[in-house]
Amino acid sequence: MMIVNGKTDGKSVTDYFFHTIITFTTIGYTEGYTDNLTVNRLVSSVFLMVAFPLVYFYGLAAAVQVVLQGDIKNKYKHWRMYSKMERMKDHYIICGLNETSKEIMRSFIKRDIPPSSS
Repeated sequence: MMIVNGKTDGKSVTDYFFHTIITFTTIGYTEGYTDNLTVNRLVSSVFLMVAFPLVYFYGLAAAVQVVLQGDIKNKYKHWRMYSKMERMKDHYIICGLNETSKEIMRSFIKRDIPPSSS
């Protein structure tokens, strides 16, 4: 009302702004909190009151997206595969099945190099 009719009841626009923010965020500070409200306290309080719910809802939306897309099973499968790969030591990977790869496998068998079961 102060902006509309130009009259004031001793409060500043920052007090009205602060009370509007605490009302919308449902924090509900007591009325005595604004008696010694400095600009730094106002800015930091308003920032925290707005930033925390935004960060919370962003995280909630990301979690819901993962659940709704059903990608959890696929991510778990890849995680298991990579964890098995990290544990492997002293192993060989033979790609393709042709005469050269068959000869390599015969050579491994002759040298008693066991095939991997995992």
